[in-house]
Amino acid sequence: MPSFLLNLLFLIILVPCSAVAQTNGTIFVNASLTASDNATPWLSPWRNFAFGFQQLGKSDLYLLSIWYHQIPEKTIIWYANDDKPAPGGSKIELTADRGLVLTDPQDNETPISDPIVGSVFCGTMMDTGNFVVANPNSESLWESYNNATDTILPSQTLGVGRVLSSRLRDTNFSR
Repeated sequence: MPSFLLNLLFLIILVPCSAVAQTNGTIFVNASLTASDNATPWLSPWRNFAFGFQQLGKSDLYLLSIWYHQIPEKTIIWYANDDKPAPGGSKIELTADRGLVLTDPQDNETPISDPIVGSVFCGTMMDTGNFVVANPNSESLWESYNNATDTILPSQTLGVGRVLSSRLRDTNFSR
């Protein structure tokens, strides 16, 4: 492979918020998604993975999650707030000081990427299935990979003291 292609690949993979990736999987501060049945998720550059809300059955409850986007069965590989699905109309927002914050229709807030130490510049949905929150120097402040739920992906490791938990049922994500 020519060296310029290797350098480009290096920039895309290791520098999630660089100018190279700004239009591919990168979400900037104040971007938000609302839980509804027609919400467009944040997609990875090759559209392999999506970050957003998955409706739980036919209810008005949604799971903030990451899933395989290009297969018919949208298999969830990471999820937040498992024992309290978000009601319709909830919002996830990338904030400068707290990272990802989930707000329900009654304005109750739940920090998802807690704790954030530093200033958030952007978030990136990577083609590895990892959602990364980064500072202005493209240094990772939080990653979904470091907060595994019930799935480990090929490029993911389970750190010391971390655990996987199975969900109760296919549509009940309580541990």
